[in-house]
Amino acid sequence: MAGLTSPTKSPMLRPSFRMKKALLGLGLSFLVACAGGIPKDAKTTVVSFEDLDCSECGDEMARALIQVDGVHKTAFDKTKAELTVIADAKVDVFALAQKNKPSAESWRLVPGAGKGHYLPWAKAKEGSEPTKSTAA
Repeated sequence: MAGLTSPTKSPMLRPSFRMKKALLGLGLSFLVACAGGIPKDAKTTVVSFEDLDCSECGDEMARALIQVDGVHKTAFDKTKAELTVIADAKVDVFALAQKNKPSAESWRLVPGAGKGHYLPWAKAKEGSEPTKSTAA
């Protein structure tokens, strides 16, 4: 068995300095994230969007609310038309959402899950015909 080296001395099997450094950085990042994470007394609030005409308004609302002090996480569910917000207990999420709703929009905000929906598809006017494109 001459010429064989032990696995711990083989350069291919030893962890490199860069790998050790990366693992240490990952571990430190995990500890920092745990220490500065969501407080235990934070509450989850769901706000439903009624008569929404597209999902962009929900995404914009999520981006606006995450900027507010005390709001830790926001997520807009496009299929349910619902915004889920995790915030400090002192934050009135529904009032914040109402404050951030553009006045020109006709959709409504409703507290709670299971109430969100989009506008129904509009039917074409009676007698209207699809047009053909003349572009070549």
